[in-house]
Amino acid sequence: MKGSGRFLSRVLQLPACILHNPGVFEIIHTLNPSDRGELEITDVNNEYIRKGEMSYSMLEGYWSDAVRYESLFRASEIVKTRIRNNGN
Repeated sequence: MKGSGRFLSRVLQLPACILHNPGVFEIIHTLNPSDRGELEITDVNNEYIRKGEMSYSMLEGYWSDAVRYESLFRASEIVKTRIRNNGN
């Protein structure tokens, strides 16, 4: 991938689990509906980026659709273990 500054010229499309702190509700109240008539999660995430409060982690070696309680629990246990072992 070629990059320019902080932005990549090719966008990665990956499944994601997005977690927001309680401040998300303050951001939501400032949003206007998109052309589709909906509030957009991208606008929320862009506000966190603008504030310098967005972060991410890339996990390797495991994927789960987390559709069922069991797979969601397993995925959360993997993330918890990785955070405990890696400190991030």
